[in-house]
Amino acid sequence: ETDLSAKQNINITADHGSVKIIGKSKDVVSSVSSTNGSITIKAGGGETAVRLTSAHITAAGGNISVRGATTGKLSGVRFSDVTMAANSDVGVIDVYASSKGYFDEYQEFGSLYFDGKNSFSSNKMTFTGENNGGYLGSGVAFITPLGSVESIDTFNGDTVIYGTGGKGVSFRQTTLNFKNGNSEITGVSNKNSNGGDVYYGAGAIFFDGDESYNNVRVSVVLDNANLTISADGSKVKSLGSAGVGAFAISSAATRSRVPGMKFSGKGNVNLIGKSNDGAGVDARFFDNQDLDGDLNISGSSNTGAGVRLNDRLNVNLKDAVITGNSISGVGVDITTGDSGTPVVNLNNNKIKGISEESIGVRINGKNVSITNGSIEGTVVRGSGSGVVLAGNSDYTISGATVTGKSADGAGVSVSGNLAVNDNASIDGTATGEGATGVQVSGNLNSTGGSRIHGTALSGDGVQVSGDTSLSGVSLSGDTGTGTGVNIAGNLKTDEKTTVTGKSTDTGTGVSLGASLEGGKVSGTSADGTGLQLADNATVINSELNGTSTSGDGVSVTGKTILDDTTAQKLHAESGSGNGLSLKDGADISIVHITQSEQPKNDADGKPVTDTSGNPVMETVTMTAPVTVPVTLTGTSGSGSGVA
Repeated sequence: ETDLSAKQNINITADHGSVKIIGKSKDVVSSVSSTNGSITIKAGGGETAVRLTSAHITAAGGNISVRGATTGKLSGVRFSDVTMAANSDVGVIDVYASSKGYFDEYQEFGSLYFDGKNSFSSNKMTFTGENNGGYLGSGVAFITPLGSVESIDTFNGDTVIYGTGGKGVSFRQTTLNFKNGNSEITGVSNKNSNGGDVYYGAGAIFFDGDESYNNVRVSVVLDNANLTISADGSKVKSLGSAGVGAFAISSAATRSRVPGMKFSGKGNVNLIGKSNDGAGVDARFFDNQDLDGDLNISGSSNTGAGVRLNDRLNVNLKDAVITGNSISGVGVDITTGDSGTPVVNLNNNKIKGISEESIGVRINGKNVSITNGSIEGTVVRGSGSGVVLAGNSDYTISGATVTGKSADGAGVSVSGNLAVNDNASIDGTATGEGATGVQVSGNLNSTGGSRIHGTALSGDGVQVSGDTSLSGVSLSGDTGTGTGVNIAGNLKTDEKTTVTGKSTDTGTGVSLGASLEGGKVSGTSADGTGLQLADNATVINSELNGTSTSGDGVSVTGKTILDDTTAQKLHAESGSGNGLSLKDGADISIVHITQSEQPKNDADGKPVTDTSGNPVMETVTMTAPVTVPVTLTGTSGSGSGVA
């Protein structure tokens, strides 16, 4: 036990040895205090250069400096149950530690090591840990030793925590409190790492995720404080098969991804991650459900994903702004995993992904739900898509906005089953030659006032090749020399749905090449065809409108079937071209459609009933020759009405 006090400066120095200030217990502590001066503690040797345990260090009128540098295998400075306070108005606490501290050597985890219950208070504080060992060593470590009570570290005042080493800053099952001011935690990885390490893992900011510690997240509590956490692994690369993420956990291939950080209290949080070949930020590691403040996530990578949310997904984020950038990787990669029934639940989050040459935002998996948020993906060059919804599974976008932009790829590309509901919006833009604005190759169902819009330079604004059902939806596309809306698959709409395509050059406004039932379809073009009924187009109970300035208003190029209601309402108009143009091979059949409800039978001819035993009804559509002739008409200012 030590009790040292003075009115002026206190210097405790061991240039070639260690300094230990250790109390008998948490209740019987050692004390070093200065009334008007500053306190300096410095050591340059020993396995641990400076060790402060059960100690109070107070400089009421000055500063505190602690410096521990050793070539030993443990820590430069270790704090265990320490209270440290400098002058609250102008005082500075400055701590520097360097060593070769190994990640798991006798429970010494870093060059600057915190365990137990520690409290630091000053106007400004800086804590720096530099690890000179291998890729397992941490510059700074906040640790709860195995079998110990959870560690708690409190910082009152502006705080900077900086760690560099194989791992910059490491955490295990601890609580960090930040009060009053702006604080930063920065971890820098400076050693090429074995990203495939089975147990220890690698990362600039590292969370120990061993199952024996119950996968407890680090608790970060803000009290009128703002916090920025930066992880920089951009200067290193993996020596194994897996890339090194800026944020990482141990045993990543087998763990549940629960370890990470849970934010609460009042204040704003910024997360910044940079990686070379891994993910800039793995957003699965963070929870802001109890945070009263903003959360901004920004991740960047050279070849990996800028931001990743995938595998064994456990995401608890709300009202966050998430931005991912990558050069040759995906900007933001969202993939549900293979364990249980994970769901991406992004509550009013704003996701933005940018890739130089890959994919802006990729969503891949099953049961993916994006609710009341926004997704924006951009590809600067190359044939990648701005936003990709892939995986041939079920996707639901409700009340959300999806925006994609690509140079030579699709603005938004959709495969699998997609539901767009509750005033959701999809908007895709392609600026490259022949690229598509919005490409839907799976089944699309949309209701509730949703909007789908695509813009292309010379490709299709919107291209639908699967079966599509729209109710109360606006589907529109713009192009120059391509097709505004190209419906190659079957499309069923209602009277509240509008389909609009526009070409500002020689392209086609709308092209129908399969069945269309219901709704209003309008195509316009400057010098091309307003509305094209291609081979095998079947249109029932729809309003068709095709107009062109100098091209064909409506062009029929193959075998087409129209019901009599659609044929009577057909509007074909051109300024100087043909109002209605019947090309070589055009074959139009006009039929009368009747629909009726009848009980549904299964493949064996037996009635199908619901859970209450009531018969299930189905709509049966029947065609018959028209009994009243229908005349197809077209109008033109200086061309032919019908040609």
